[in-house]
Amino acid sequence: MSVLERLNVGIVGAAGRGASFRAAFDAQPVTRIHAVCDIREEELAAAADRLGASETYTDYEEMLERAASLSDARCRFVSGGTFHSLAHRVLRNHAELLGYKNTFTILDRSDMETIAHSLVPELQIPKGSSRFPKRGTLANILSKAANVELPIDDLMMEEYGQFVHFSSQINRLGKLYKNYKNANQLMDYDDLILNLRILLEEHELFRSKNHIATYCRMTSV
Repeated sequence: MSVLERLNVGIVGAAGRGASFRAAFDAQPVTRIHAVCDIREEELAAAADRLGASETYTDYEEMLERAASLSDARCRFVSGGTFHSLAHRVLRNHAELLGYKNTFTILDRSDMETIAHSLVPELQIPKGSSRFPKRGTLANILSKAANVELPIDDLMMEEYGQFVHFSSQINRLGKLYKNYKNANQLMDYDDLILNLRILLEEHELFRSKNHIATYCRMTSV
């Protein structure tokens, strides 16, 4: 592949991970670092020299607009950020496809622990039973089971053997927690990722109208 046929790359973030990308791209004969973007102007020149970039920007949208004008208009629609931030943006616009309103509320870790703990009395655990897991442990179990798509029983056998005798109650707690979220238009951080996947897998119309690319502090130009 000739130099002119190489893929030009734009990096957002001159330091840290952004700087570490050079070695990765230098090892690829089909890529070339063409632009670097950072809000810290004083670091841009040094970063451009260090990364071998010929263009610098302080506004990533300007960089994308430049790329769109030179190559492909779709560059304007490149989306960056963490998986959770991307999922949040997409779900806000298409929540109705999953039965949510676009005003759904996101639960942080503390919210998740509080809600799960508030549902424990519904389990009617007999008095005098050995100590039931604390709210943080319950949240860990529910979250990891969702993340790795493993039945709660199996997860507890593998990682929470000291509480395995409570498996049936924690299974029920998981169902109560899910029902509570659905009834109150709530999503926790795990739901953001899982619901984005459902949106992509089960809604052909959505897939046909959207081209989603995720990058971690990196945007291809």
